[in-house]
Amino acid sequence: MKFGVHRVEINPPFPLPMGGYDARLDCFDGIHDPLTFTAVYLNDGQREAWIGSADLCQFPDGHFFEEGVGRIAKSLNCRPEAIFLNASHTHGGPLTRPEPGVENRRSFIRHSDGYKEMIRLYLDEVWRNITAAMSASRDRAFTGTLHYTETTTDLPINRRKMTEGKVALAPDPDGPIDGRLRIFAIRDSAGALKALLPILACHPTSTGAQHLLTADYVGAWRTAIETQLNHAVPMAFLQACAGDARPAFTVEGDHWRTVGLHELPKLVEPLCVQTMSAIHGAWNDCGPLKLSFGVRSMDLPCQSTYATRPSLETLRDGSEWEIDYMHAGLNLLNKGQAIADKVPFRLQALQLNEQYSLFGMNCEPLCGLGRAIEAAFRPHNAMVLGYTGGCCCYVPNDEELPRGGYETESYLWIPSTGPFKSGINQRFIDAYRMLRQQFSS
Repeated sequence: MKFGVHRVEINPPFPLPMGGYDARLDCFDGIHDPLTFTAVYLNDGQREAWIGSADLCQFPDGHFFEEGVGRIAKSLNCRPEAIFLNASHTHGGPLTRPEPGVENRRSFIRHSDGYKEMIRLYLDEVWRNITAAMSASRDRAFTGTLHYTETTTDLPINRRKMTEGKVALAPDPDGPIDGRLRIFAIRDSAGALKALLPILACHPTSTGAQHLLTADYVGAWRTAIETQLNHAVPMAFLQACAGDARPAFTVEGDHWRTVGLHELPKLVEPLCVQTMSAIHGAWNDCGPLKLSFGVRSMDLPCQSTYATRPSLETLRDGSEWEIDYMHAGLNLLNKGQAIADKVPFRLQALQLNEQYSLFGMNCEPLCGLGRAIEAAFRPHNAMVLGYTGGCCCYVPNDEELPRGGYETESYLWIPSTGPFKSGINQRFIDAYRMLRQQFSS
């Protein structure tokens, strides 16, 4: 088995709007800590694949992503499905969506043709840097072994608090989280640790809508761990199902506080202790690699809440988001177009061997959805990651859907006719089951 690791910086070379907070309408002012992309190369002797970890809010969706990953695959002479790209979802990164869906009418920068073109130019540079990192990781491949361990962390806290009969974006200590810290490690033939791939489900939103580029807590955590390991072991973070979780150290009473960038190294110390304890603990040998990979499309149907002009016009006195959505829907109807009643998704699977797999989806899944999918594939130890191959919307699990709240209202930004219909869990399970069947066909 061969492995390789290489990291490059992906800082924008010119000012861009920032992603993650729709109310932040202007460009970043500078760089606090470098944004990076880390490529991890895997080769089982028959097939090769790459796992990519990016300090981005997201990769672009749809044809923008397919064109980019297609360019990388052509340059590397590999199949696009062999490239598994995960974004950390830092809210301190640049905007990477040239066509962001429903227009925020208050933003003149984000939706101007000039900035759309600058985002495209930045994406061109991102694809070039990713290609270079992946090529270097293959060129520097070494014989090694893959290992796995798991512990728990108290970093995440649920952010869906039921308040006065409605779900608010507020701390909920009793709400569901995924407190697992799962870690893959790569060792060389002599047993020396060569790379870490931690998987964790928690929004990198610690520093709020400030105006410096930053990888947020992920960057501070990575720097601290790599420093403790004498800068000899790169860490490639993989974001899991973080749609309803954010760092507990941002809680202040019944609301959130914005953490200063200078505070992050101190605030991630407990996470670093938990990580180092896992590194120095017991590991499972994953056994030989036997790589399989694939990509599959699926649709989630939406409720017909706002499919007509009269239903849309009921939102005239709604929130700013609802008014933007109403105008977008009415514009579609005025053009003779229907409002979408389903949302397409890009699902990806990278099977490391029969015991371990990564399932990626281009959305922000709530932790309960990830847990439901993983339970259905428990013999294969499937690990579900969001923010993979893009990020089109939030996706709740069936248990959270009827509770409502921000994470169930993605139709406002797509736009589509309403919230998703029930049966979400099983639709994803069935789609991943069909995707896995491709491996043996």
